[in-house]
Amino acid sequence: MALTKVQAEGVNLADTFAFTGTVSGTGGMDLILSATISSAVANYDISSTYINSTYDTYKLIATLVPATDSVTLQSQVFVGGSRDNGTNYGSEVGTFDGGSLDTSDSQNHMDFVIYNLGSDTGEGVSLIGTLTNINATNLPFSFVGTTHSGATSAVPISAIFFNGHKMDQASSVVNGLRLEFSSGNIESGSIQLYGIRK
Repeated sequence: MALTKVQAEGVNLADTFAFTGTVSGTGGMDLILSATISSAVANYDISSTYINSTYDTYKLIATLVPATDSVTLQSQVFVGGSRDNGTNYGSEVGTFDGGSLDTSDSQNHMDFVIYNLGSDTGEGVSLIGTLTNINATNLPFSFVGTTHSGATSAVPISAIFFNGHKMDQASSVVNGLRLEFSSGNIESGSIQLYGIRK
C-alpha cells in the first residue's frame, strides 16, 4: 500500500482515537508490567520476562505498604537469573528535612528510605525511579529516583535516593529486580514498569 504524506495542518487530533498497531520510534516509553499486590507476599520480584536486553533503561513506579511497622524498603538485583545478595551494593539516601545522609558502600542490598515506615492507612512508601545500565558491561547498574513515605502516625517523609552496584560489578548485566521490606511482608501495593525505547 502506498504511503500518504499528510501535512501537520491536515490532521485534526481533537477527537478520540484507538491505536491498534505498534507505535515505533526512539525516546518513548512502553508499559511492560502493571501489577497489583492484593495479598501479603514476602517480596516482589520483577523477572527477566520484563527486565532484559530489550531495553537498557527502565522507569519503575511502585506503591508498597508493609505488613508491620518500623521497616525500611530495600532492593536487590538478579544477575544471570540468580539474585545477587553479595555485599557489593552501594546506597546514598538523603531527606528534604535536613536530616543526615545515610550512605553505605558495602552492603547486601540497596536502601530507599532512611526513616522507618508505618503500616496503617496513609503510611507505606511510593517510589519513582530509573534503572540504568541494565545491559552495560563497562558501567555499573544504577537506580536513581525519589520516594515519598509515611512513618508511624502518618508523618510524611520525602527522600531522594541514589543506589547502585559498586564499580567492581560493572560487568554484571542485570535481568531482574527484587523489592522487599527489611523484615515482614509486603501487605499490598502496585507496580508499574516502563521500558525506555532505545
